[in-house]
Amino acid sequence: MTTPTVILAGGGSGGHIFPNVAIAERLRDRFPNLRAIHLVSERAVDRAIADARSLDARPLPASPLAFSPRGLARFAAGWGPSLRAARTIIQDARTHGPVALVASGGFVSAPAVAAARAERIWSCLVNLDASLGKANRLGARFTPHRFVVAGVAPRGWTAITPVVRAAFDALPDQAAARTALGLDPARPTLLVTGGSQGAASITRGLAAALRDLPGALAGWQALHQAGPEHEAELADAYERAGADATIRPFLERMPEAWAAATLAVARGGAGTIAEAWASRTPVIVLPYPHHRDAHQAANARPLEAVGAAVIVPDRVDPARTAPDLARALREALARADAMTAAAGSLPAARGAAAVAEAAARALAPASAFDPG
Repeated sequence: MTTPTVILAGGGSGGHIFPNVAIAERLRDRFPNLRAIHLVSERAVDRAIADARSLDARPLPASPLAFSPRGLARFAAGWGPSLRAARTIIQDARTHGPVALVASGGFVSAPAVAAARAERIWSCLVNLDASLGKANRLGARFTPHRFVVAGVAPRGWTAITPVVRAAFDALPDQAAARTALGLDPARPTLLVTGGSQGAASITRGLAAALRDLPGALAGWQALHQAGPEHEAELADAYERAGADATIRPFLERMPEAWAAATLAVARGGAGTIAEAWASRTPVIVLPYPHHRDAHQAANARPLEAVGAAVIVPDRVDPARTAPDLARALREALARADAMTAAAGSLPAARGAAAVAEAAARALAPASAFDPG
């Protein structure tokens, strides 16, 4: 019996690895004996994510594409070894059965897709942000199969809805999710998240905004992802606003956290927007302020367009962020029901299934395809 293999390239952050996990989940629905090999970077964060989830992860010595002389030299030095390592992994996988490669962006993706082209296996690129990243613009030269999430698809790319894990297909109801997280099942809940340990500028900006909104969250509770250094400041701010607060450095159970939320305050990364979309949660988005292409704001535009999101600039200085954030929070609290209804109008988040369906055609035993 042959064993199909999907090779999933994407590393440097969880934002590239977790979508690949989601796509592999959908492929396992088709191929129960599927092997999933994750090509990741050599960064410690990739190893930590892979170890925590028992992923078969193979690091490549790739480096980000940067246009400084030193950055170009590092990129060039990593390209050849990464290409050769990926080709070796593909060759070994092919001895077990059909092989397909899915790349989710980031600097590991481009040499992986180039290796797939050299080995003549089916491959695709998935651009998780609404605008194309540098690695995917380079990788697009090596495959005709290209998907872009939640944006206006450039020529040669297919638009898909967000990529989320299968857990978001059957979320618990709000009361059950709150109970599972140790929260009051009957109280409306504000979720605040900004990454693995929260985003300091969001936390500080929100604390400053809440000081201008005494009693605005009376009857509410908050689940706030932040480091321990912010606990005292946040506890005081939530007390002034009238809310009980649960502050945690990590939120491991993100599907339940999103299911529990009445309203969220968050970054605009592709994964965060995908989870807000899939859970139908109204969200105030503070895009990461240091991206030149402002792609996090672009990620949130589809939610903003239907009335399910408000985009507020993160000005880094909490005193400058607070007035706009306080205004947005006051308006969102008043319009929470309408924003929830608007979020419910979004199409289902089926991006992982769409990519898996394309890859499955290449992995079917009798498939014949042109790798392009």
